[in-house]
Amino acid sequence: MEKIIWQHVHEPVDENTIKKIEDSFGISFPHDYKDCIMKFNGGRPKPNIFNFVDDGEGTLGYLLSFTRNPKIETVYGLISEYLPEYVFPFATDSAGNMLCFDYRKDKHSPSIVFYNHEEDDEDAIELVCVSFTDLLESLHYDEDEY
Repeated sequence: MEKIIWQHVHEPVDENTIKKIEDSFGISFPHDYKDCIMKFNGGRPKPNIFNFVDDGEGTLGYLLSFTRNPKIETVYGLISEYLPEYVFPFATDSAGNMLCFDYRKDKHSPSIVFYNHEEDDEDAIELVCVSFTDLLESLHYDEDEY
């Protein structure tokens, strides 16, 4: 696992702010994500490349912010009609796509999926990993950069 450096971090988020969004969405975010967002709200990780389960790579652009635009609830409001039920965005890539928590199979421990805004229906969703911690632990640099 590479050491993650968080850049462009917004002000810290408290548990009450997170709880308001959870109540609005009707979910409970994973503890590992809450621990991260409380310190690195809106931040961009470096390294930022992850691998898909099936094949290929993606980019974690930045965590959606709880305090500045584009706020997490604003983004969800804009794209929720295109997402399957129980799928909630938490981060972007560099091309306007989203990394999301997928609660469809487990209401307490969501997997991480990639939402491709240029695809339709189930083709738009691709599994990345089973947890937020797994996502962070998988981040690496682009091999072409070195």
